[in-house]
Amino acid sequence: MKATKKKFNNPRARHNFQGRTCSILAVGSYVPEKVLANADFQKMVDTSDEWITSRTGIKERRIAAKNECTSDLAAKAALCAMARAKITPDQLI
Repeated sequence: MKATKKKFNNPRARHNFQGRTCSILAVGSYVPEKVLANADFQKMVDTSDEWITSRTGIKERRIAAKNECTSDLAAKAALCAMARAKITPDQLI
């Protein structure tokens, strides 16, 4: 008796769904250049590095420049990911 392959049960297929494949080839990140450390907060308010770290776990923060928007950070992270994946923007679909 010939074995038959069982079809994958895809409920979307009943609605003419045409799947698309995608892959994550690389990830990228970007953080602003300006660093604000807990020691900087000590100068502004009555606190200490130990107090902040013990309660939040935070040692430093990154502060975006006045002319730097979230989309700027995302674009730089995307460029980093594309460089790591060795692809160009026109290869993205």
